[in-house]
Amino acid sequence: MTLCIGALAYEPVPAQFCIVLAFDYKVSNDAWGSESEYKFHKLSDRMVALFAGSPARAKELALMYRDYLATTDLKDATAREQLMEPYVAFKRRLANMYIGRKLAISYQDLLGHGEQWLGTQRWQKHLDAIERHDPKVHMVFAGFIGDRAVLFRLWDEVEECTNFAAIGTGATTAQPALHAREQRPITSLSTTLYNVYEAKKVGESSPEVGRRTKMLVLPRPKPEEQKMVIEFVTDSGEKHLQRLWRKHGPKPVKYPPVFPDGSFQAGRF
Repeated sequence: MTLCIGALAYEPVPAQFCIVLAFDYKVSNDAWGSESEYKFHKLSDRMVALFAGSPARAKELALMYRDYLATTDLKDATAREQLMEPYVAFKRRLANMYIGRKLAISYQDLLGHGEQWLGTQRWQKHLDAIERHDPKVHMVFAGFIGDRAVLFRLWDEVEECTNFAAIGTGATTAQPALHAREQRPITSLSTTLYNVYEAKKVGESSPEVGRRTKMLVLPRPKPEEQKMVIEFVTDSGEKHLQRLWRKHGPKPVKYPPVFPDGSFQAGRF
């Protein structure tokens, strides 16, 4: 699988909220694996996405979002519902492909006439299969609605994330690391860069998370600019993050800790 992280941050000079993103390159299945997949998609002039799961399905879904956002402006009050629309269309497409492959009819025909044509038991069997179907793709959406920096996570449904978001098999260990560092939208950009890098390194405890790391920053677009700027962390920037990780990251305990007398009290139960 993978690990992708997004975190809201604050740049004091000039004062602005921004977003830090990180992802690995690993793609694998039960038989093979490689660190060769670029897990970043630009969806519009104001929104990008990172993905975990099937690269082919992620590309298909990203193209659907790109088409949708080309004609749709996200609004603060309805952004969550708006971002669900391409995903619902994507799941409907998968259902239609499944039914076409199995029965050579459309999904709409299954809903409208399936019970009559197939009988209740067989009809319900296919409906249950569609309900259990795993799209095999999760996403982190990052960008700006007006001047507001936003993060959304797609994990079967779209939810807005107030501090940070993580997807992939490494998320279960990366998210506690960000909580431990108390990562918040008012955390400085430089501190956030390290916090996200540390969370990525902690997430590498999963064998399905790659060692290569790509990090980038989305600063708030200037009023006169129509397109969002993407700032990539350079090789020298990553080497600095590696030095910080070696200094501040979790370290093994070299010697068994010694507790002074009086540290424990016996009790009877």
